[in-house]
Amino acid sequence: MASCVSAVIGIALFALPDLLHAQQNQPGGSVLSALEREVRGLVDAVSPSVVTIRSACKYSGTASNPGPSSLSIGSGLILDTSGRILTTARVVENANEYWVETFDERIFPAEMLGASGDIAVLQIEATGLVPARFGDVADLDVGSFVAAVGNSYGFACG
Repeated sequence: MASCVSAVIGIALFALPDLLHAQQNQPGGSVLSALEREVRGLVDAVSPSVVTIRSACKYSGTASNPGPSSLSIGSGLILDTSGRILTTARVVENANEYWVETFDERIFPAEMLGASGDIAVLQIEATGLVPARFGDVADLDVGSFVAAVGNSYGFACG
């Protein structure tokens, strides 16, 4: 099963009626149909770079009572082919064990490289990784469409 990812696109509600009625007779369908095709293409392109991260904080105890543990799950992006993974600090906060699941459902133990502010970087040993491509914030203006793609809940579909 391939991991499901979600894309979030912000559209101002006051513009929605205009979009719904705009150029319905255009070749290829409406403006919304064209937007949907673009978003699906974006999700298809970035999905191999999206990972699910699971972290655990296991407290020491005894052999008969190993102690409680807490689990966290979130999303991340492959930064490079060497296995560095970018995520939010809350996903790995206070944890001492980390696992990364790739788009093709491979699971790797990870090592914390560091955290600063709201971000953290993990390291996995893996081959065949597809790094995310990032745009340039200088190319954005107020009102520009952006998409957030992730798998924060670790859902799988198929």
